[in-house]
Amino acid sequence: DLTLEIELESYGDTPFHVGFSIVRPDKDNVFGTSTHFLPSAQTMRGPGQHRVRVKFPRLPLLSGEYLWNVYTLDDTGLQVLDMAELIQPFTVLNQKHREVGLVWLEHEWLQIE
Repeated sequence: DLTLEIELESYGDTPFHVGFSIVRPDKDNVFGTSTHFLPSAQTMRGPGQHRVRVKFPRLPLLSGEYLWNVYTLDDTGLQVLDMAELIQPFTVLNQKHREVGLVWLEHEWLQIE
């Protein structure tokens, strides 16, 4: 399991959403999402400290190097207000799965002749 915690500070009253993506060092996106995708999406607003936490149960990444991109977005979730890209590098060492690629997908071999 992995928990991502994003802390940010707002200096105004502009409503905003928070988004992030996991990326590879070559800048290819592995996964990204934002608070505006939530069914009960509500913007954050107001000056001061804000915090969001996201839990990834059973993170299916294969071994490799990864980084984070973090964004603050307008109330529609479309316009980037601020960003921090290619930050907080982390390494995954997946000793259970030796396949190649980005993620491990559940699969079942049906026939081998």
